[in-house]
Amino acid sequence: MGKLQFIKDQVDELFIDESFPNLVLLDGAWGSGKTFFAQESLIPEYQKSEEVFYLSVLGVSSKNEFVNRLIATCFKKRNGNQASLIDSAESIFGRVEKNADQLGWAGSLGAGFSDVVKSYLIGGLGECKIVVDDLERLNERDLQMQIIGECYQLAEVNNISFLFLTDKKALQHHDECKGLDAFIEKAFSGTVPYIVTDEEVFNIAFPEHKEQVYALTLKESVAHCVFRGHPDIDFGLSRTSI
Repeated sequence: MGKLQFIKDQVDELFIDESFPNLVLLDGAWGSGKTFFAQESLIPEYQKSEEVFYLSVLGVSSKNEFVNRLIATCFKKRNGNQASLIDSAESIFGRVEKNADQLGWAGSLGAGFSDVVKSYLIGGLGECKIVVDDLERLNERDLQMQIIGECYQLAEVNNISFLFLTDKKALQHHDECKGLDAFIEKAFSGTVPYIVTDEEVFNIAFPEHKEQVYALTLKESVAHCVFRGHPDIDFGLSRTSI
């Protein structure tokens, strides 16, 4: 069994366990290929039996913005022909929530109404998996914890499964993040380390060359180039296959 299959099996086992809300953390260093692995391997496999959505939280500045983005991402994919309507609704939710204090009772009423609508929309998702990426790229610990907490509640109440792709070390890169590890241990049903060999990185990045035989030095050089965006990778592949 390859390491990647072993990682997938570990993730699957945690999702099957119903003793906790389905929050699973795939932990690996930045640039190790977690996102590519999820998009090219995990998500297509899960899509054979259920709906799966991918969501990057990069640029999110509040819990409400996260929820708005989650709803927009899921319903855009599900209702592509209504994408402009969904964009308009997301924009309206954002403006109402941002200006609720200035709008007085009308703002409070509008914010409350948007919460009801969002709860209804999320409830309409049904059982599905949502892959959340880039949590470690948010600088505020409180926001990271709020997003994890929101997902925990959605998993518990709406039976939605969440897979977080993140780097736990990066989450704790400054003093303000102390204590986050204990929070993660409480919120997540388990953590799966994402550690792969150069050969597996090569096979993920270049599946069309998987059946060909390459010198080990080539695999080492490709692994080196993948993380540096080397412009001559394709040329090197075609020239050095043996």
